[in-house]
Amino acid sequence: MATSSNPNPSSTSTRPEEADSPVGTLTKAYDFAQRQREFEISQLTQRNNFFMIFQGVLIAGIVQSQGTAAPIITFAVCLVGLITSLLQVGMAAGSKFWQVRWERAAKTTEIWLLEELKDYKRVSNFLTADGDFLTADEKRRLADVNLTAARSTDKIEYDAGAITEANKVEISQGATTWRRWLENQLILSKFSVSRIPIWAAITLSLFWLYLLVPTISINGKTVGPLPGYFNLGVAPLKVEPSTRNGT
Repeated sequence: MATSSNPNPSSTSTRPEEADSPVGTLTKAYDFAQRQREFEISQLTQRNNFFMIFQGVLIAGIVQSQGTAAPIITFAVCLVGLITSLLQVGMAAGSKFWQVRWERAAKTTEIWLLEELKDYKRVSNFLTADGDFLTADEKRRLADVNLTAARSTDKIEYDAGAITEANKVEISQGATTWRRWLENQLILSKFSVSRIPIWAAITLSLFWLYLLVPTISINGKTVGPLPGYFNLGVAPLKVEPSTRNGT
């Protein structure tokens, strides 16, 4: 919070209008919630990288062994990979939970700030700029803010799909090729970068489970990766010349 200049260097005093206003405190709360949200996102990236690198090493070991490692080693590696990928699912989901928690806190604080600044010109909103992510009560409160004289020429935007429409205008510039059109459609799909690690971990879990099942035998009979009635198998990428010629 800013302080007024004081001829006495031994003391400083806060301006009365700042001391009586809640805006300074709300700004600090808003900044704190935003920083916590960013912290959770950065932590998700770092933690996810650890799990991905660890599983990458396990996969490299499986590929390098080409199935010739001792059965117990193969089983253990696949089991560790499966457990690790399941832990990765929990980590990614937990990080998303706390990101949403702080995002909600920042959004609530932003609405409080907008209500306090309703009579000021040049006010912008960020987390509340898209009505798709607002409750009915939040929309009503923003509508009340727009009724003030200061907002008559500077409306707070909270329409549904507002961000998508704004991005559509921005990225459609120079979209003259099919590749650019496809890229734009993918961008406008609004994939969640914080949810993708969850699905990546689920995919790795299925991968490790598929490798783990054939390492288990019951009464001397190996459990197949798929039931026989699927009549489904895998073919090698590299075919030997004798096999290619049918001999």
